[in-house]
Amino acid sequence: MNILVDLYHPAHLHLFRNAMKKLEEQGHTVIWVTRDKDITVQLLNEYKLPYKILTKAKKGLWNMFWELVVHDCKVWYEAVRNDVDLMVGTSVSITHAALFCKAKSWVFEEDDAKQAKLMTYLSYPFASKIITPDFLAHEKHGKKHVTYPSYHELAYLHPNNFQSNPEILEELGLKEGDKYFIMRFVSLNASHDFGVKGLSLEAKKTLLNKLLQHGKVFITSEAELDKEFEPYRLRMPPHKIHDLLAYSTLCIGDSQTMAIEAAVLGVPALRCNSFVGELSLLKELDDIYGLTFGYRPEHGEELLAKIDELLAEDDLKGLWQKKLQRFFSDKIDMTEWLLKYIDSEMKK
Repeated sequence: MNILVDLYHPAHLHLFRNAMKKLEEQGHTVIWVTRDKDITVQLLNEYKLPYKILTKAKKGLWNMFWELVVHDCKVWYEAVRNDVDLMVGTSVSITHAALFCKAKSWVFEEDDAKQAKLMTYLSYPFASKIITPDFLAHEKHGKKHVTYPSYHELAYLHPNNFQSNPEILEELGLKEGDKYFIMRFVSLNASHDFGVKGLSLEAKKTLLNKLLQHGKVFITSEAELDKEFEPYRLRMPPHKIHDLLAYSTLCIGDSQTMAIEAAVLGVPALRCNSFVGELSLLKELDDIYGLTFGYRPEHGEELLAKIDELLAEDDLKGLWQKKLQRFFSDKIDMTEWLLKYIDSEMKK
């Protein structure tokens, strides 16, 4: 079987890379295509995966529309040229391209449809399968809606797929047990981010100064950094970020994805943006498992107070490991599920 993976975002590479590696080992052919966004191409190079860049990520609704048109056409061309049987991705383009070739399109999404309105409006009606975590089962997209008890992040950070490497600590002048913090800032310019606010410059400065009182701070950012943050910018290959995150004390920022990644690694994650309370996945992590904490931008004082509360805990790591045990009693390895699902569909 020939499989095309269309990458819109760096996290989507992590979602599929383990499953696709195993499928290639079974004799299937995998074609990677991507838009040039953030560190996606750098990650593809780090993992030594062959790929083709189809478009460069654009800003602004009109430019994004034209990028989509071009991306659709190029995905279709690659699907026809490579005789593709299945296209996968958190991707609008695969659903459009599949209408004009023999391939099926499987869309993977873990954001609520009401929050990713444009993406779901443009892709869900045309997709062969809509594959989501089971906390979105209530959306009821018909017979093509398939659910599973996991997250995208558990395709690469489930204990079956990830063991943290302590060598990263030595590379950064740290040792196990040292207190240090990851701050993650995002650009919030995706199609579903219009009107969304994250941390203000002043809030970032306040957080940085507070955290520096307790340990080292490493900042990773999609957006340009103000000059006073530059000394704390994390300088290392991006594929090592999860090793560093796994040993960190706290993860703080306005990113959704890294908050989820920190949570499933057993690291308390605090995020501040106007998505708080709107996304089912993070509401589950906040309210059911207590692994993450969300604050809207106007509630900065509550965020600072929660940091103080967490840092006052005698055994923060131990407390989070207990929470994580409960979490993993409910969740499965996403990669293992995906491989079994593909196998079952191939037999039909």
